[in-house]
Amino acid sequence: SKCVQSLILLLYCWTATSLGRVTRAALEFALPHAVTLAEAGSTIKEKRTGYQFCVEVMDKSDELQLMLVNTLRKDIEDTNPARICLALDVLLVNCPVEAIPAVTPRLIDLLSHESCVFFSGHCIIPYLGNSLT
Repeated sequence: SKCVQSLILLLYCWTATSLGRVTRAALEFALPHAVTLAEAGSTIKEKRTGYQFCVEVMDKSDELQLMLVNTLRKDIEDTNPARICLALDVLLVNCPVEAIPAVTPRLIDLLSHESCVFFSGHCIIPYLGNSLT
């Protein structure tokens, strides 16, 4: 989609310019589109692109973090293993503090899941903290 292409191009411009010509603030206009893509993307590629842009560009104190946390919670509670694994990947790279209480019950459920697909390459135990004790 056009949105995916634009976000990828913006990420490239931001990461490829080491001279600081493209700042995080200059990319903030695209954050609502990235959050929407992460939430409503029709394919895993679209959702991954939205998440990736948010992880790279969004400030920890951004007001859109709450929407991102809600999207992560929805994806981790989905029945589609690809969406669950995508949400786990995002949590491993960027786990907002607000996400911990929202996703902990589901992470505990996934620990007892009969399919090991959720844990190949994932280590979710650090996110559970004291919830296991």
